[in-house]
Amino acid sequence: MSETLGEDKTGGARRRPWMVVLWAVAVIVAAAALYLIVHLLNKPAAPAGPVFVVTKTYVGSPEPATPILDANGKTVTLAGFKGKPIIVNLWATWCAPCRKEMPSLAKLQASYGDRVLIVPVSMDKAPDREKARAFIAANAPLAFYEDEALAMPYDVKPPVDGFPTTFLFDAQGREVGRISMDRDWDSPGAHQVVDALIKGS
Repeated sequence: MSETLGEDKTGGARRRPWMVVLWAVAVIVAAAALYLIVHLLNKPAAPAGPVFVVTKTYVGSPEPATPILDANGKTVTLAGFKGKPIIVNLWATWCAPCRKEMPSLAKLQASYGDRVLIVPVSMDKAPDREKARAFIAANAPLAFYEDEALAMPYDVKPPVDGFPTTFLFDAQGREVGRISMDRDWDSPGAHQVVDALIKGS
């Protein structure tokens, strides 16, 4: 009987280290889980709404020399606007995202006044040009510009691959950013981008 008890004690002694290890692992796992839960609960919430992102940058690329027409039918080029940063937006009335973002571009122009110039250039063909003119008139204080030859998307390097596309040019006429697809130009993120453009000019 004593031998039997002795064997039980020995067996128990052999099992105890494994039980200690298992308990230690369980405690560590529980502590890690608790830490993760607390960390996630205390993590700051992500900012609401989409983040404003400049999708591409071609720093130093010169503005295109493409001739465009202003609201009075006068031929102008982007070089004529040098001296202040300009935001060039290529758009068309048949482009739903273009129409969607235009009111926010109008609000941006109203907010910044003469510190920056927004140049929306219509890519509409002749039959839709009056419709394009009326659309811009409804989004004051933006001014109407059109590219009769539809050349500017190809004159920029690299060429534009879709509309709307927006270019950021500094006061010296150098491209510092390019944005594909529509954005909310009246958002804090957009204002940060424009402030940086003005500061860098």
